[in-house]
Parts: sequence; C-alpha cells; structure tokens
Amino acid sequence: LIRIIFGTDAESAAVESELLDRFAALIVQGRTQRIASGEMPADLHPAVVSQALVGMISRVVHWWVDDPQRAPRAVVVDTLTRIQLSGTHPAH
Repeated sequence: LIRIIFGTDAESAAVESELLDRFAALIVQGRTQRIASGEMPADLHPAVVSQALVGMISRVVHWWVDDPQRAPRAVVVDTLTRIQLSGTHPAH
C-alpha cells in the first residue's frame, strides 16, 4: 500500500498529495487544540508545524520505500517519533 501511495506515477502523486493534505489538516487541528490548552507554545504556528512534520515524514517514507534495506522499519518509526517528540538534540 505504501508503495502504491508513494509511487512515482501520476495517479500515485495525486493520491499522495490528497493524503498528505488530510494528514497536515489533522495535525493543524491537534496542534491548535494543544496551543489552546497551553500544552504547546503559542508562538509555533500550527500550519507551519504541520507542514514541517508532514514534509519530514513524507521524505523519509519515500527514501525508505525506495530501498527498505537502508534501515529497519522499527528504526525508521522510532527515529521519526523521537525527532517529533524531542528534536535531534540529546536530552539534558
């Protein structure tokens, strides 16, 4: 399914674009709620955050689907999750 969605033909590109737009909209909604509740800083624009996350995830999935031997699936998921939750700097 991932290879179909993230394929290189025109139909795959249209499906991918729609899917990523929906994913970004869900992230905006969640981030907006988190800002309103004080869980997330108000100075981080929800739409910018959502596009950054979707862009990162999309690029990594494209890279990985092209050659799954590059990294184990669990490592890809764990790394993306860690970056989203705490960035790329070690905890202090």
